[in-house]
Amino acid sequence: MLGAIVAALGGSFFFALAAALQHREALRIGGSGVGGFRVLWKLCHRPWWVVGVASDVLSVALHVIALSMATLSLVQPLGVMGVVFAIPLGAAVRGHRIRPLDLAAAAVVVIGLTVLLRALPVSTSVHVPALRSVLGLTALTVVLVALATAVARLTAGRRRTLLLAGGAGAAFGATAVLVRTLLLLLEGSGSGAEMIWTGVCVAVLAVGGYLLLQSAYRAGHFAGAVATATVLDPVVAVLAGGFLLRESLPTGPVTLLIIGVSGLLVCAGVALLVRSPASLSLGPVEGSTEPETTDHPDALIR
Repeated sequence: MLGAIVAALGGSFFFALAAALQHREALRIGGSGVGGFRVLWKLCHRPWWVVGVASDVLSVALHVIALSMATLSLVQPLGVMGVVFAIPLGAAVRGHRIRPLDLAAAAVVVIGLTVLLRALPVSTSVHVPALRSVLGLTALTVVLVALATAVARLTAGRRRTLLLAGGAGAAFGATAVLVRTLLLLLEGSGSGAEMIWTGVCVAVLAVGGYLLLQSAYRAGHFAGAVATATVLDPVVAVLAGGFLLRESLPTGPVTLLIIGVSGLLVCAGVALLVRSPASLSLGPVEGSTEPETTDHPDALIR
């Protein structure tokens, strides 16, 4: 259990480091549209973005290790710590100060997350889903992500960022469920076809989510992108894990009340971090080809 927590927190830290570096480099390549492989080709020529990719790879590796040792309900919520790590890392990359209020907000997130994890049921009993369920989850996620991307193409600014980051968060949450499924298939000697198709689904959703997140970074609203992706990811993962893997979901009015209150604490802390001047001023760095894009303190709550 402790090993899974340490691995998950390590994964969140390296995800945040990658986010800070990739956001800075993504703003340098110009344009703010919904990108694809052409965007990745441009980014691949930027050394610090490649360092961010290496950090992402390490984050994924630690996340997979965590999922091999614990359930989705324990591992995925810890991803919210990516916001706590990302704000100071992003500010450090851009040379901004962290306010005492930011530290207090981070403490609120940690307290809320601790209570939430203690309230969420952690069951070692899981069900390996049938291949049709894996394909169904993948298809549903692809449709939802495609809708978010289509709407994002018609918008701009923070709305585009939130839509793209939301699609990325949903894709990452579903990916975590499929990774957990793949690990269970490997442990239980699943058939070759099941493992291959599940692996393909993991690759499709992971690559799609990654492309969307890079496009969200290019929109310039770093804090909103990180917050949206990291908050939506565990919600999708825990719910999908409950239905597909039959991992225990919370029941009982008292437990649900505790989860609701702790969840509100986490969201309140994240909202404060997102409103921090250290993150709101994360516009293009010197040498960017884009005009400066900054968030107003009220921009993400309208």
